[in-house]
Amino acid sequence: MDRLLTRLKTETMITTATATGQLVITICNYDAYQSDDVAPATATATPNATAPRQHRDSTATKKKEGLIRLKKVKVSKQDARAIVFDILSKVASIDAVNGFIEMRWNIKAPMTERAAHLVADKLVGKMNADAILDLSTENNWKSVFPHSSN
Repeated sequence: MDRLLTRLKTETMITTATATGQLVITICNYDAYQSDDVAPATATATPNATAPRQHRDSTATKKKEGLIRLKKVKVSKQDARAIVFDILSKVASIDAVNGFIEMRWNIKAPMTERAAHLVADKLVGKMNADAILDLSTENNWKSVFPHSSN
């Protein structure tokens, strides 16, 4: 590396300066070395792989440097229960929903918003949604198991 830098300095292509233990390299006549006629050799060699790889590399670097924060938003227990209640109360009665949610909390398996949507999807259009929720509550089941005939 030293020989390369010495040669570039001899041909006045670069200048160097040392400041606080760091080597600062300045390119002289930068525009003279840039040509519109000559394309870089690697520009067409890997066009498909370059962009995704650079994205992965920059994302990994940003994660390491703490520039991208992947934190979950904390929701209070009351807010979480209210969100789940709102979702399930669209498909079943208030009593059946409250009983199911309370049972889930008692068995230390509170529902996430996603879980509530999955359970609601199983109950949509079921005439006996309350009975299905009550059966799950009675048996301490974490999910619901509607009969396919309804």
